[in-house]
Amino acid sequence: MAEEVKEQEQQICPRCNFRLGQEDPKPEEGLLKEYFRTILGERPFEHTFPLCEGELTLRFAVLINTDSDEMSQVLRSIPKDDQPSLFADAMKVKILYHLRQINEKTYEVPKLKKSENIFSEAMVEWKKRFGDRSESLMAMCIRTLITFQQLVDLLSNAAFDQNFWQGAGLV
Repeated sequence: MAEEVKEQEQQICPRCNFRLGQEDPKPEEGLLKEYFRTILGERPFEHTFPLCEGELTLRFAVLINTDSDEMSQVLRSIPKDDQPSLFADAMKVKILYHLRQINEKTYEVPKLKKSENIFSEAMVEWKKRFGDRSESLMAMCIRTLITFQQLVDLLSNAAFDQNFWQGAGLV
């Protein structure tokens, strides 16, 4: 029995690299307060990630519902016949919608026409914004976007902690 528990503690989730059997990580209190202020203030949560010892900064934002709906429409319109590029195309779309800043360059959520070719429009916008960027930078953007989405999940889960609201000074 003890060996089974020890074995489970050493297993790592292949999807998120979380070590099974360990407690969920706790977000920093300052981040938690900012996250809940954005909810109560009805504005999207944004977070900046300094990378490469501060030489590169990436800022991502949670989407508002209408932008999320549009992004979902674009994702559903990705051609399914090219399976190898399906994941890459989906990540490009997500970066297009969530990424707000690379160093000093800022980006807005794209405003695409609602049409049959919405995915093609999204890829044209992708090329305009990031066509001259290195593949390495885009790989860093993808990895950081995944980290951002995990952070938002972690912060969302903290909302169920009854003691947080009082401790955060929001009650």
